[in-house]
Amino acid sequence: MFPGDLCRVWVGHRTPSSRHELHYPLNVISHILGGSHDRGSRLYKSLIDTGLAMDVACRHDELKDPALMIIAATLTPETDPAQVEQVILNELARLGQEEVSEAELA
Repeated sequence: MFPGDLCRVWVGHRTPSSRHELHYPLNVISHILGGSHDRGSRLYKSLIDTGLAMDVACRHDELKDPALMIIAATLTPETDPAQVEQVILNELARLGQEEVSEAELA
């Protein structure tokens, strides 16, 4: 199977410019959500550890103009894209519902 044969799910959110007071908190959120290279990140645990995805990334653009925070996941062949989208949305909602652990901030 070639990477082009696999489905990807992208979720993006508008973010303010790098001069805005929310710039640094958004960087922290991006770190907490993490990606494929951080086995302790929330997205790694909820998507890769569960076998729903084989790769996941979270990126927060740092621009002087408003930008985007983008989450992208490469799904395993049998995974339903709607399920991965819902997992990502649940992780975003969880940020506002639960405290972040010390380990996630390290």
